Amino acid sequence: MLHPRSAGLAPLLDPKWRQKLWIGGLVLCLPVIGWPAVLGYRAAFIRNLREPAPSVLPPWRGQFWSHVVLGARAMLVILGYFAPIYATLAGVLLVRGFTPTAMTWSLTAFFVLFPLFAPLSLPIACVLLTTGTSPWLGQMEALALLAAYGLMVFLLPAGFLEVSRTWRFRSAFALWRTVPFVIRHFGDYVRAWWHSSCMSLVGHFAVPLSPWGVVWCYLGIVTLFQEVLWHAEGRPATGYMAATVAASPRGLRFGRGTRIDAAGAPCTVVELGAFAAPLPGRR
Repeated sequence: MLHPRSAGLAPLLDPKWRQKLWIGGLVLCLPVIGWPAVLGYRAAFIRNLREPAPSVLPPWRGQFWSHVVLGARAMLVILGYFAPIYATLAGVLLVRGFTPTAMTWSLTAFFVLFPLFAPLSLPIACVLLTTGTSPWLGQMEALALLAAYGLMVFLLPAGFLEVSRTWRFRSAFALWRTVPFVIRHFGDYVRAWWHSSCMSLVGHFAVPLSPWGVVWCYLGIVTLFQEVLWHAEGRPATGYMAATVAASPRGLRFGRGTRIDAAGAPCTVVELGAFAAPLPGRR
């Protein structure tokens, strides 16, 4: 029983949502620290969904480096999930005598400067290593690595749900708790993945507003998965989760509409089927 429209419109519960999303999009464009800062901001937003807070969106002023540190810890969780797969690929290439090329170092530098795109590094590596006149990786080997990668991607949100439950990042690796959780709530978990994927596509391809679209979809995605946990916990009344779920009805709608945000200002909303996205301009 998920509310993807409510997840997409959750920022409207904050009177300063335009300013905070605008800053978030600018921060995301910063090399090296941009993505960690936004990940940390997302983690602070999750805390506001689960615990009492003065506003649904956390502030940026005075909290920037706290967000960076928090986001760096989230990055370590992401890397920890994928580390065995990268280590396997590196071991195979080492045994076969692979020598890094100029393209290898260029791509590595790009992913270091813009870690937002780092999750794409393994799929790109598999494509490059299985093509050409002398491929370093067999197609079945690449498929096996991509299948393992896909499984880790699928389980990663459940790991972060465990983090939000305990507020300890090492809890993300408690697979003896996260895997049973996914099995027990498989239907809602898959639905959250489906709606999240749709929101992610819209956010990332909202050119030229992609940086702000990414920040918006990040908030919507974690709201969807947090709702799965919220239902599993018996719908506690603390935090902004209950208000977020109640903010917008479900259903399929298409077109443009108007909503009134928490500041009492009109906001244009794009209805995209099961979910909706607010636009920064006023109607």
